[in-house]
Amino acid sequence: MRVKVIRAFVDKETGQGYNDGDHYETSDASRASELHEAGFLSKPPAVKAPAKKAPARKAASK
Repeated sequence: MRVKVIRAFVDKETGQGYNDGDHYETSDASRASELHEAGFLSKPPAVKAPAKKAPARKAASK
């Protein structure tokens, strides 16, 4: 997931610095939410559950 930085910070886990307007990339949704709640990132996009496939329909017999 890619989230816009709204306040400059240095990531304590990686040591990498981010400035306003940069994008923070992570696969860890909880880390993105943590940084959002701390005021560093804009709201992360909602994590979507994988779409369920509809069961195959049987063809009507004639």
